[in-house]
Amino acid sequence: MNQINKRRNKDERKHEYKEEKTDEKKTNKNKLTKSLKRKRNVFKMNIKTHLFDVFQRKKKKGIIQ
Repeated sequence: MNQINKRRNKDERKHEYKEEKTDEKKTNKNKLTKSLKRKRNVFKMNIKTHLFDVFQRKKKKGIIQ
């Protein structure tokens, strides 16, 4: 009987530990995706501004009418 109770307690502790770990992973993943999204948005903006600058320069040179 005592052995069964020990095993149950052990299983419960394992389960609790697993839940804590998954919570940590989720928060880390969310943080990562937020920063990645921010970086991607900045990158997109840089490309847009870069293309616009190129377009303006070509316009000044008279390449594009």
